Amino acid sequence: MPQKIEGQLAYVLHSRPYRNTSLILEMFTHDMGRQTVVARSARGLKSRYQGQLQLFVPLLISYSGRGEMKNLSTVELIRRPFDLVGREMMCGFYLNELLVRLLQKGDEHKSLFSQYEKTLCALEEVNQVELRLRLFEMTVLSELGYALNCAQVAGTGEDIEFDQWYQFFPDQGFVKAVSI
Repeated sequence: MPQKIEGQLAYVLHSRPYRNTSLILEMFTHDMGRQTVVARSARGLKSRYQGQLQLFVPLLISYSGRGEMKNLSTVELIRRPFDLVGREMMCGFYLNELLVRLLQKGDEHKSLFSQYEKTLCALEEVNQVELRLRLFEMTVLSELGYALNCAQVAGTGEDIEFDQWYQFFPDQGFVKAVSI
């Protein structure tokens, strides 16, 4: 029995041509995580999706089907697209690439979805871009179960003190630096 999903908040992460007039889209949805959908007749001049299936555009979508690839049925623009240019657009591409490469299809990531929107907002405002990217990367690592423990010393469980020096070892974590 085909699965029908309606009214999902979503963003296009990546698109590629499929057959004569269709597109295969990697979408990041609020409730269903990363999904692959086919938008039939999306590339024609008379496409009902004209201009909507772009990167950094907040959408409300419906899709259905069984298996890994679903069929896109409706798309609605819910607010204006994020206006990213230059360096900020490249950072947006980087966010999308991380999500396409690291997220499993169908895994729910609501907090990551929220962080994605906040990061796009910050990129649009050109507001502390590097900090926002690092926060997004930390959220991705946490969602995937690879979060760094930046609060405690490895092995001892003691709290990290801000006036001390620590060394990071990938296989252990943070350890107190030995005086030279």
